This record gives sequence, C-alpha cells and structure tokens, in this order.
Amino acid sequence: MSTPPPPPPPPLPNALTLDAALATALETSHGLDLSTPEWSAAALRTPHGRAAIRAVHEAYFRAGAEVATTATYQVGAVSERDGAEDKKDNGGNSEDDNAALIRTAVRLAHEARERVLAERAAREEELGKRLFVAGSLGPYGACLADGSEYTGAYGARVGAAELRAFHRGRIGALVGAGVDLLALETVPCAEEVAVVVRLLEKEFCGVRAWVGLSVRERDERDERDERNECEQQDDDDDAIVLADGSPLAPLSHLLTLSPSITAFGPNCIAPHLVTRTLRILRRHQPHSDARTTRKPLLCYPNSGETWDAAGKAWRGSRGGGAVLAERVREWWGEGARWVGGCCRTGAEEVRVVGRVLGELGRGEGGGEGV
Repeated sequence: MSTPPPPPPPPLPNALTLDAALATALETSHGLDLSTPEWSAAALRTPHGRAAIRAVHEAYFRAGAEVATTATYQVGAVSERDGAEDKKDNGGNSEDDNAALIRTAVRLAHEARERVLAERAAREEELGKRLFVAGSLGPYGACLADGSEYTGAYGARVGAAELRAFHRGRIGALVGAGVDLLALETVPCAEEVAVVVRLLEKEFCGVRAWVGLSVRERDERDERDERNECEQQDDDDDAIVLADGSPLAPLSHLLTLSPSITAFGPNCIAPHLVTRTLRILRRHQPHSDARTTRKPLLCYPNSGETWDAAGKAWRGSRGGGAVLAERVREWWGEGARWVGGCCRTGAEEVRVVGRVLGELGRGEGGGEGV
C-alpha cells in the first residue's frame, strides 16, 4: 500500500553545506566504542551515546552545516507495515527494535536543530538559512557489516525483491519519524540505486532523497566492460566506475531525471577522485552543458587519510584548510553544490566548506532549488 503524500516540504537551496563524519566525532570527542555491526547506531542504545549524538549534530550546525544526517546508516531491516510479525534482521536484531532506533535517531537530530535555533534566537541573531534533518540509509551491504558497501559483492546474490523489501521498511520509518529528506549513502550497486529510485517514485511520492555513490577507479576486475562498447564516450568516461563495476553514465541519466532525487554524487571517496567522478556524472546529465547542470551534484569525501587494516590505524595527512578550500572550488566548477565530509572529517572541514560555498553561492546569485 502506498504511503500518502506528505505536506509540501520546504524548498532546498541550490548550495548546501552538509555535515561531516558522525562516527569519527563519537569516537574521538566522546570516547565511544563503535566496533559493533551497528556502528554509529550502537550509540543510540545508551544515555551517554544518545547525548553524544545530539552534541555532534549541534557542533556541526554551529560550525555551519545546514544538514544533520541521522545515526541510522547501519540500522537493519524494519517491518514493512504496522502490525506485521516482528522478525530478526541479518544481524539478529528485532525489526521493531530497529524501528525504535530510527525514531530515536531522528528525534535527536530534531532536538539538536531546535537547540541551535534557540541559541541563535537568544543572541538575537537572524535565523538565516534553514536547517534540515536527513535520514541516513546505508545500502544493503552496510548492514552485513562486512565492508561490501565498498565492493558491491552482494549484488550478484541479492535480487530486486529483497532489496526493495529491505529499503521499504526503513524508508517508511524515517519518513514517519519526520525527516526532511533521505540520504541514501555509499551505494555500490547499480541495481540497488534503480530499485530505490523506483520505490520512491511509486510508493513514497513527494519524499525527497539524495544518493551518495560508492565509486572506485576502474581496474582489472572490469575487463569484461570493453571500451569499444561505448565509442561515443570520452576516454575518461570509464576511468571511474561504481564499486560493482557498473558505468556511471546511465546512473547520472537515471538520477537526473527522477523527480524523487534532489542531488547525487560520490561519498566516502578519496578526495583526489572527486573531480573526475563529478566530471563523468555531469557530462551525462540530460540537458546539461559546460556551464549549468539540471540537478545539483554532491560530494562528501573522506579526509584524505587511508586505513591501514594490518596496523589498524589511519595513515597519511588530512587535506584541510587551504587545500580543502581549493578543492571545494574545483568541485563547484564540476557542478557540485552540496558538499560535506565523510570518514575522518569534522567541524573544521565543515567550517571551510561552508565559507567557500557561501562565497561561491553569492557569486552565482544563491537562491532555492529543489
């Protein structure tokens, strides 16, 4: 049964400063141990964890983020309809319990927003830009807790019906809890993107979503995709692919034309891959040219550090400050209007992104979009 259309939502701006890593802040600033299959969502189960999540949302809003992304990325399946028999998800958790976690996560984000707005009002500041709550939806692979959101390995064995059932209940729970839009994040499989787009269009009319894509550089795994199959594409079009090896061009076309999708682009990606990824997506947006795009692109990459699995530590340096500012300007030039941070990024990155987007937005005339 289709969900009735919600009231008309407030318009989203053309340029939007997203938040940064939730897990990083919970671990480094609040001392939480998130080494469980639920990852950040595990913090929803304790009073200290809930207070920490709310504090992180508040800190990002104060740093200039216009979006709080809920702590629901690795929350598992939820019953597709009220009154259904309670079942267990892939991790052995109750689906009813998962629904309760989603409601709690959305409530915390709302509370953080209200606290920050109250602070601004008490200081007699102009409230300024709207603040939004985005309901995070990890892909099917994220809830397997085996890293397959970075490979798409489950795509060959999980069919469209199972993907649809998995996402339907979680979408319904987030929408019912009152998010402003959905954030489908780190999706590695083209079929999963298509399933969610069709689900939103057919069963959640009026619900808005952004899509973050899990991408990688093309390598020897992709030799089956012969370059001469797409003779009209530029040489760089297949240099970056979705994690499951699918080309990005058809996805750009699908996501641009969908009325449910507000923005899309790469997330949880090394910064040096962002520009090439955006360039491919932008090139294949319908009705786009060298200066404009029909729909905003987004990106929220990692800090630039890499994870050393053997040493269980992050290596390398973070590209903050002037380096990040220059990258944001470059990404803007490739069509990115919604920008934030993913793993190992924090409030400092949010401040830099917000400042640069503000400067660029004023130059473009600002305004509201989708």
